[in-house]
Amino acid sequence: MNDPNGLCYWKGLWHLFYQAFPPESAICWGHAVSEDLLHWIDLPYALKPDIEQACWSGATLAEDDRVIAFYYGKGLGNIAAVSSDPLLLKWEKVGCLKEEDGKPYEVYDPCIWKQGHYYYTLSGRAVPHACMPDCERTEYLFRSKDLVHWEYVHPFIQGGNGCIPGDDGACPYFWPLNNGRHLLLHFSHMSGEKYLIGQYDTKRQKLLGIRGGAFQSEVNGSFAGGIAAASAAPMENGDVLMAVNQTEGCMHPLGGAYQVLCLPRRLSAVGVNKSELAQRPAPDFSSLHKNGKELRDISLPAGKEVLLPQFKSNVMELELEFEASELFPTLDISVLRSDDGSEATHIRCYRQRGWRDWAHFAECGAWEGRPYDTVIAVDNTDSSLSKHAICRAPDLGSLFIHPSENLKLRIFVDKSIVEVFVNDRLCLSTRAYPVKKDSTGVSVRARERDGKLIHGSLWELSGHQFIGCGLTV
Repeated sequence: MNDPNGLCYWKGLWHLFYQAFPPESAICWGHAVSEDLLHWIDLPYALKPDIEQACWSGATLAEDDRVIAFYYGKGLGNIAAVSSDPLLLKWEKVGCLKEEDGKPYEVYDPCIWKQGHYYYTLSGRAVPHACMPDCERTEYLFRSKDLVHWEYVHPFIQGGNGCIPGDDGACPYFWPLNNGRHLLLHFSHMSGEKYLIGQYDTKRQKLLGIRGGAFQSEVNGSFAGGIAAASAAPMENGDVLMAVNQTEGCMHPLGGAYQVLCLPRRLSAVGVNKSELAQRPAPDFSSLHKNGKELRDISLPAGKEVLLPQFKSNVMELELEFEASELFPTLDISVLRSDDGSEATHIRCYRQRGWRDWAHFAECGAWEGRPYDTVIAVDNTDSSLSKHAICRAPDLGSLFIHPSENLKLRIFVDKSIVEVFVNDRLCLSTRAYPVKKDSTGVSVRARERDGKLIHGSLWELSGHQFIGCGLTV
């Protein structure tokens, strides 16, 4: 599989489409459905090429009486197709925004929404040499009343927040967020999956960018275990559901999995001016919990690795809460750890070690240390002894955690993927391919000074095929 496409909610089911590569056909849209975002049923291919050379990436719009798919048909342009049956099994192609030479825009991998009497679509800018210093992400806006006749409007984004030279804006998804904000997800073939939070000016049809960023370290890009080409759909309460692909981190299909779909994330706007992106796991995992274990008040002497007692698994969920203290230790959490420590995937938490966060200065009152971001690193350098595994430079993310706020981690592991949610406001993930049978342990180490694990909930996860952490197709 490749890019997830067209995530939507229709007739009581979540529908997820994805780039599929059947041996008898060019690229088409695979199709899976779920009631709970955990258990999925694979359905027949939804969109197959006929008038186009291949069905590449795109989005969907669920209306009251139908679902519209808008996708890039290679060699033709962005194609609109509609379906109204309960399982979205039958599609009719009804219109096309055609590729044309000599225009100021490019046509590929679109999204779609409706405002008033018009359907709107964005198409990112693809640059033949994306590393050119004068290249910058641009989203081109088009509109149509009937999905057949399309007119070009103008570049959509005002303000380049979160963009660096060389970015393009592939696979855009534009949806309203809570608190009056709008979210634009987009993929850079240079620096990976990114986002922009802004204000939608519906009169001028412009997105006024406020704050943007990357879901993983920009210097790492999306390959060798990075995330790429998210799909998204609106949820209740103004949240946005995101499904994103994680590429392989190996030269051969170790563990039977190349690219996989990450755990669906619930996105919302929080923080100062409601311009910070919060990320939480979307599904409820309680139905999959088994062999649970509770931990309380585990002392972490400085420099000593502490193995979490009587718990080993390679398909699990961990909830760990570390005590806030006047002087914060750096914490190392290792999962998929072998008994001798030769294989392990590391999560490192550098409390108050990031940028000075002026936006949160007032929240800290008279605290002498002043506000600094917390930096989280996910490192798969020691994840595998296999010669086929590819190490990825550690992925870094940062967030503001108030000095009095405990550090809370939710860690999901499913054999070849590790996903880490931090205080419901950050998520990082990586691929891991341990080859030792005993690479199932969990340990914690406090560095520089003592720390305390004040609470831990540990579960194995049952079930063999769910999207969170590893549905392979």
